Amino acid sequence: MRYLPFPLLFLILHCTSVRAQNTALETTETLRAQHLRYVADSTTWDRKMLADDLEAISFYDDVGPMTAGIFPVPDYDLLSEGKFDGVFSGGNTYRPIEINGKSIVYQTFGAGANPHQLPYLDGANNQVFFTLITVTDTIDAEDYTTVTSLISSRNHPDITGEGIIKNKLNQVEFITFWTAENDRFALVNLRLFDLSHGHIIVVAPLKDGTFRSLQINEPPRGKDATDQLIKEDVLRRPAVIEFLTGPQVIGGR
Repeated sequence: MRYLPFPLLFLILHCTSVRAQNTALETTETLRAQHLRYVADSTTWDRKMLADDLEAISFYDDVGPMTAGIFPVPDYDLLSEGKFDGVFSGGNTYRPIEINGKSIVYQTFGAGANPHQLPYLDGANNQVFFTLITVTDTIDAEDYTTVTSLISSRNHPDITGEGIIKNKLNQVEFITFWTAENDRFALVNLRLFDLSHGHIIVVAPLKDGTFRSLQINEPPRGKDATDQLIKEDVLRRPAVIEFLTGPQVIGGR
């Protein structure tokens, strides 16, 4: 059996890797160029979606720190070779978990097996890309206004989400996105988080009006597995409990 000299083998592998990266770059650049053309071309717009959004325009008021504008968007199928599988939100925002006298709530955002997210799902049929855990002292069990949020596919092939978790002193506000290139970021009260270093963001609102944050690096999971992770693991970790329930944190008796 003949073996290639190591320098030559390295060069071949390196060139193969570069070609793969260049192909991926060309693919995303083509996708972005197509998207820009379609956004400017009214013949590609999904008119039914636009009419539905206009009919529900009042729903988009006050869902997060940014007003969700109604824009015409290209038909999703023009940028996808496969069925759009949807987006979702979750959490326990109306059933807080009581820990040491503090009311703990969490909000999640995720996507199904959409063509542009499917390569990053590791064989699962959905994935949570953003989780926010925080404390609230304002539970509205009647009108359910403690938390308002919106997860949107209207930037297809990208996904965006935003929301507000209220408290009496200084509410927690957040915006997040997941791009077709698998970039994932979030802004929480204007603190920027690169979610590739952990999709779980823990925010403690303090009684002096400031915030503290903690970022937990766990592999992204599906919706049900994420709920299980938060309830049965993360919120039982002593360091997380101390972070969220210290005497300087809002709420409590």
